[in-house]
Amino acid sequence: MAGPLTTWLVIADGVEARVVAKTGVNAPLVTVSTHAAPQARLPSHLLGSDRPGRTQESATSARHAIEPKYDLHRERKRSFAHAIADLVNRASGEQKFDRLILIAPPRTLGDLRRRLGAASRAKLAGELAKDLTKVANADLDAHMTELRRLI
Repeated sequence: MAGPLTTWLVIADGVEARVVAKTGVNAPLVTVSTHAAPQARLPSHLLGSDRPGRTQESATSARHAIEPKYDLHRERKRSFAHAIADLVNRASGEQKFDRLILIAPPRTLGDLRRRLGAASRAKLAGELAKDLTKVANADLDAHMTELRRLI
């Protein structure tokens, strides 16, 4: 007979993340790891130019702004979410968990989901589109009535 199932809860936003594990039905939630991307908090001028480039009109002396191709803050947050998903993918390959629950704001949740590998997606038991990064482990249960049946 197999032992109790281990469920990993990945609680993230674009700047912070923590992995919390629960092994068995009545076990407490235990933090496995914490992660941060302080560069995603930097002001735009420290990430790169926060002003759009300019272009010269060929027929007149008028100049126009060129829209940036991407938001530097958004790119940093997406990169952080991808790093967290890669961590989950490695842990899945090492059989560190049996079930996976993602908890993140909608945009970060999408970034995480898109980067998960097939083995991690197969273990995905649920998702919660909320930012619970500041909520203590002991208080998580009150915020997750939708997922209580999964953990």
